Amino acid sequence: MMFKRSKLAASISVCLVTLTAPYMAPGALAQESVVEEVLVLGIRGAAKKSIDQKWEANSVIESITAEDIGKLPDATIADSLQRVTGVQIKRAAGEGSNVNIRGLSQVTSLINGEQFISAASITGLQANFSDIPAELLSGVDVYKSTDAGLIAGGISGTVNLKTRQPLDLDEGATGVARIEAANGTYTDQSGEKLTGFFGYNAGDMGVVVTVSASDATLANYRYGMYGDFIYQGFADDILNSTFETDADGNKVIVSQEPGQDGIDEIVFGNIDYGVTNKIANRERLGVSSSFQYQPSSSIEFLADVFYTKMDNEDLASGIVSDSAWTKTRGYVVPQAGHLINRGEGNSDEGFSLYTTDNFTLSAPRVLSKSAATATSTESVNINLQANLVFNESLEGSVRYVHGSAESRVTNNVVDAHLTNGRQHGLYRRVDGVREAANPNGYEGAVPVGVDYRGKHPTFTLPAGFGTDLSAYALTSTFSEGNAIDEARLDAVRFDGTFLPSNTWVFDEASIDFGVRVAQREVESMNYDLVAPFTRFLNDGQGGIETSYAKWKDSGIPVSGDGSDTIGRLITFEELQERGFISEISDFGPASDGNSYFFIDPKTMVDAEGFQNAIYPGNVRAPNWFNSYKVEEDNVNLYVQANFEGQLGIFPYSGNVGVQGVGSEIAVTGYGSGLTSTLDIAGQDIKAISGAPGPLVSTTVTTKKTYDYLPRLNFSIDLLDSLKARVSYTKNLTQLDARLLGAGAQLTQIAYTQPELAGVFGVRQITENGNPLLDPWSSTNLDISLEWYFNDNGLFNVGLYQIDIDSFPTTVTGTVKGVADTDGVVRNNGIPSITQENGRGGQLTGIEIGYQQAYDFLPGILSGLGSNINVTLADGDGGTPDFYGNENILPDNSKEQFNFILWYQKGPIQARIAYNYRSDIYNGNAGVTGNHQLASFNAPTEYVDASFNYTINDNFEVYVQGQNITEEYEESYLQWEGNRASQNIFEARYTLGVIGRF
Repeated sequence: MMFKRSKLAASISVCLVTLTAPYMAPGALAQESVVEEVLVLGIRGAAKKSIDQKWEANSVIESITAEDIGKLPDATIADSLQRVTGVQIKRAAGEGSNVNIRGLSQVTSLINGEQFISAASITGLQANFSDIPAELLSGVDVYKSTDAGLIAGGISGTVNLKTRQPLDLDEGATGVARIEAANGTYTDQSGEKLTGFFGYNAGDMGVVVTVSASDATLANYRYGMYGDFIYQGFADDILNSTFETDADGNKVIVSQEPGQDGIDEIVFGNIDYGVTNKIANRERLGVSSSFQYQPSSSIEFLADVFYTKMDNEDLASGIVSDSAWTKTRGYVVPQAGHLINRGEGNSDEGFSLYTTDNFTLSAPRVLSKSAATATSTESVNINLQANLVFNESLEGSVRYVHGSAESRVTNNVVDAHLTNGRQHGLYRRVDGVREAANPNGYEGAVPVGVDYRGKHPTFTLPAGFGTDLSAYALTSTFSEGNAIDEARLDAVRFDGTFLPSNTWVFDEASIDFGVRVAQREVESMNYDLVAPFTRFLNDGQGGIETSYAKWKDSGIPVSGDGSDTIGRLITFEELQERGFISEISDFGPASDGNSYFFIDPKTMVDAEGFQNAIYPGNVRAPNWFNSYKVEEDNVNLYVQANFEGQLGIFPYSGNVGVQGVGSEIAVTGYGSGLTSTLDIAGQDIKAISGAPGPLVSTTVTTKKTYDYLPRLNFSIDLLDSLKARVSYTKNLTQLDARLLGAGAQLTQIAYTQPELAGVFGVRQITENGNPLLDPWSSTNLDISLEWYFNDNGLFNVGLYQIDIDSFPTTVTGTVKGVADTDGVVRNNGIPSITQENGRGGQLTGIEIGYQQAYDFLPGILSGLGSNINVTLADGDGGTPDFYGNENILPDNSKEQFNFILWYQKGPIQARIAYNYRSDIYNGNAGVTGNHQLASFNAPTEYVDASFNYTINDNFEVYVQGQNITEEYEESYLQWEGNRASQNIFEARYTLGVIGRF
């Protein structure tokens, strides 16, 4: 053998297996496996294998084996990873999508130790696991500390996905087929999944192919504040206050009662409120294939292809009451006894902020709102690799990685009025005749009761409201924010290991070294759909004019006041005859028993087809502000010394090294003028109503950085079963390309004054990107103690500290001098949201884990086992809240708890898993002046379960339950009682069968 079986050899093997490839290291080609093979059967075997991998690793690592993935009710890898200590997930329509490690989303995802492109998160380095079927993988490793050879690691951790390899199979053919059906408690459509696996091992050559295809319909209702971060303080004189003067001469409120005293109170609220039926339709296809050839004991060839494709439709139908962006007084009317004075906070505005949980909206506008977002993603990642043994002292691997991905997103929105429009000055003009935008709609402000005191918020509309189809009319439709994103990655790397004959003071030693050269490119083209409108000018001369518009609104004149408006009267009665209307009474657990009418969002999935059906002639107008291109060249060099020895009677092992990172990033951004003209077939045509402005500039910003990342991992065996670890690492993670390249987004609202007809005022500027942002960087320290008290038992406790040197942060402020669409400045400053380099922050935490198989118990109880882990975190770096108190970094929770109870005996396997996560800090929202409210998600508790029964060696049946308690997500602003919105997820149940040969 090249080197004897030892912890150092195992560590080298683990490093090469997990960081360079999922296969045995080159030096192991001529010998039996360095890491002892464990026959893994079911939950018990999977738990033991994860314990073994943790013991052998030099770094802080958590592992999930193939027997774990898919055994819990896990639609995606993220759902499995949430069971791991210190890992949190984000959900989309109830399924796990993105992963945080120790509260940070700056997590890099790898396949077989190398960077790859995930189509569902095409602009970033972290995979969105929603498009990756769990069945394609053999395991997942989560690295919380890194060594020098880990390229493109994350700030808080790295997730390494491992695919199956043919020479790991028994010789001959192996096949597995899996079919399952799933249904949810709120949806009436079942989903199906079909997975096939075939592998052939010919001894020195093998091939593996895995294919997984599925479709699902997922319920995701939403209640409460319809839009996020459009909060506002609404002024009204609703209290009679008695004041006294304190010792400093300040006026202090000593009593309040309903009434008026000539002084406005500022009541917190939102622009819009509603209840929404939301459904997600998902179709997934995943293919993983591997070819492995070992012609001799010193050479091995590998080729892998990993392909994913997902089509997703997010469909929403909601009854939404709002202020029409115009009403600020008398809009939120608190019920008696339901007004709370929160004080002035850390603001110099000189007024108190009030909140209410039971109030009436005096809504000038009620909408039947429909929306459809269609997303199609596709990616392919290829790995070509040769593992070589040059001699007894030198081995290495050469690797080429290619990835490409495309994402296409279209958005389609319809606002249909139930109100007539007069309440906020919305009128149509046809042939010079002015009338209400929806003449059959409801007259006057609509009183909408809003009550947040129960489990779910309730909304009470006037009796009979919304039951008459003739009262509905389509008054606005648009398709904006559509995007075609493309990404490409090419990387070549060489990794080597040198085994010196002189190991110095160590029992064994080796040196790892490597170089990697990579190019990555991300390009995003954003566009809106604009349609032509030819209307009379009513100028007394019979004049007409053609203009292209994005917001096809009933009240927008084609050319200034007096001209005809672009939108025509389109009643729901007309649309019903054309097959566009659906009637919905299902709004989940908050349904009020009434039915309402909507434009069916399924008819809106084809954005261009729908827009042309309503207003023909749509063309794609580039939105240059949100289009960009990012090109990145990277060179990584590393060297690392691995060592093993004895410190007295205590065995130790570890590694120390440094990685050099050179990066050059070129960001191409585009400048756009105000809405003015569009280039249509080579002609400049007038553009109005939010149509993107013409391209006026192209800017290329280039930035070069050089960084050195020292890394140390050390472990010592205090007893045969007790291991202590310490890790010190410097980490760097590049930014999401959108944060670098995206431009400004303007929130614009049409004026209602006749003299300003057709003019839009800017209400907010949101800068989505900044090419001068620095990458995330941090210094991490880990200390842990692990007690392996038997073959199936582990208790571990670890402390960590993450000092973040810098990170992008969202800054709210006020910008003055911003002109309306006619070039005139009519404001004293508007709110702005920008991306800037933050001042850094710190996270500290403790992780505690316990897992054991209770095989010492008598009889049937000997099949029990459990896995329990707790993560407690704290830190700073977030934006100060309403009272000036500093928050933890965004996306963080201070507590997380997992409890898994499992059972395996004979043909039966069962498991129930409980996951708790405390309040999640989302960031701050600016409200009226410089008041800042901290936004949180309330604590969540998810329960999943599974039961498997093995019929014989060839067949197994199973049932799984996901979110069986129907947990939901709720957000609130600053105070727990100040609830904002809820996302409702359903419970899902799956029945399946597995066949093996």
